[in-house]
Amino acid sequence: MAAICAAPIALERAGLLEGRRYTAYVGYDRKISAGEYQEDIVVRDGNLITSRGPATTYAFAYALVDALGGDSAPVKARMVYHNAFREA
Repeated sequence: MAAICAAPIALERAGLLEGRRYTAYVGYDRKISAGEYQEDIVVRDGNLITSRGPATTYAFAYALVDALGGDSAPVKARMVYHNAFREA
């Protein structure tokens, strides 16, 4: 499962955030009562990957690539990702 920006609220309504760590757009920690909100750019909890919003789409995409068995490191290196974003 993957959700970005405000989309984790749909996961909550479907009952999929119970006992899970997640992140979402700023302020959604006050709108979503289930799960454990984290302020990280991307949060992976088992098969659940969430990200903060539009500014975090690269980190979100790389997390998805890695979760699906790929290796995002070569792409990050070519895109100078490490210079723009701090790795968690």
